[in-house]
Amino acid sequence: MGLTGIGLLRALALILRVLGNGSRHLGTLAQRIYDLPLFVPLWIETRMAAAAAAEEAANMQAAHTHAANMHMSDIEAPIDARSWQEAQS
Repeated sequence: MGLTGIGLLRALALILRVLGNGSRHLGTLAQRIYDLPLFVPLWIETRMAAAAAAEEAANMQAAHTHAANMHMSDIEAPIDARSWQEAQS
């Protein structure tokens, strides 16, 4: 009777351990499935915001480069042959 009781208790412990671990993994899976519909719109919003920020940065860089080029063209006046000769004399 004692060995049968030990065997039954060990079998019960094994079954409960398997059920407990299975329940824990199913809970984790349910949480991830629940988070998926919440995550996708946030991910799309983040990607759109990053694209808009990159486009704005590119526009600012282009405007800055254009302004710098215009500033340099104002400083460097073209020298033609007559002004060069006048500067030499």
